[in-house]
Amino acid sequence: MITARTIRASVALAMLVFYQSDALLAQAVAPISGYELQVYLAGVEPTIGLPTQTSAIPLTALTCALPVVVRPANVINPRFVRFADPANPTTADCQVDRSTFLLALPVGTGYLGTLTALSSAGPSARSGPSNSFGLASVPPAVPARVGFLP
Repeated sequence: MITARTIRASVALAMLVFYQSDALLAQAVAPISGYELQVYLAGVEPTIGLPTQTSAIPLTALTCALPVVVRPANVINPRFVRFADPANPTTADCQVDRSTFLLALPVGTGYLGTLTALSSAGPSARSGPSNSFGLASVPPAVPARVGFLP
């Protein structure tokens, strides 16, 4: 027989289970263990296309708690990757030097990048696309000590 007391107990139990489920979900977020940078050629849509190159970014390579800076629309020969600091996403940035990786890409323009956070629970979804960047050939260094000998 269903009574008002049975209904109240069932509602209280349902609310308790729902509350506990939310608490468990909040605790289940795995800490970030690193990042992966994905680079796409001009014309490739990052949401559906495959990256041309990827680069693992360990947490130890990051400098965080930096002031937020405006990203220019296009950068030639970039050195750094910068993104919102997960500890303070609205007020701070993290930065990592990826010049060796970036400057090893083929010379060209229109590259885009995305970033994925990594954890023991698996990767996050890809970030939105970055500003575009390109690579231009740099002339060789100026020759020094030029002279003629007998």
